[in-house]
Amino acid sequence: MKNIRFLFDDQYGGTYAALKMGQLKLHNGPDRPGNSVFDIDEVTIEKLMADVLISKASQSTESTGNTLPKIAANKIEISDARISYGDSVIRQSVVAAVNRLGLNSFAIDLNTQTVSSAKVILSTSEVSYKTIENKPVPEAPVITGFAPAGSSDWKVSVGRIELDDNLPWHTSRKYACIENVFDVNHLNCSNLTLKANDFYYSPQN
Repeated sequence: MKNIRFLFDDQYGGTYAALKMGQLKLHNGPDRPGNSVFDIDEVTIEKLMADVLISKASQSTESTGNTLPKIAANKIEISDARISYGDSVIRQSVVAAVNRLGLNSFAIDLNTQTVSSAKVILSTSEVSYKTIENKPVPEAPVITGFAPAGSSDWKVSVGRIELDDNLPWHTSRKYACIENVFDVNHLNCSNLTLKANDFYYSPQN
């Protein structure tokens, strides 16, 4: 399929997503009727433009009585992509220019807010991550980790990460920049190559 456009605008739930794909190749996996589970064998996406905005905190499916879908894919290949993600609730944003992104054994569960992948490969790409807080910037900041400015329940686990010649950039306006030290709240790297195992992220860690 070529020249695909998708628009999702849930003003009640506070989720907006606009996708445009130059080409999509999709091979479906086995069906699971009645389970809200979507199994996909392989996905290839070229020339992707994606804008996602979260404007409201997510509600528990127990309180709403709704069951959200689960999506799983054996292999995902994305090339030549421009991705923008913003969350006005926890005041975070990610903007990425992706040359190549590969995901193996990928799964996302919208009910439990978990994302997992056995392997992630990112090469020759640029990723910008920002966190913002309304409070004034402190004069004597303390170097901390990538703590979000609000609350989030999303958890991410990756078995293997391989980064090759990437340009990651991160800034947190919660803290002033500290010169002549390794400041994790203000990073601007070039030609980053990294291989790591057993990556896990949660708001509590």
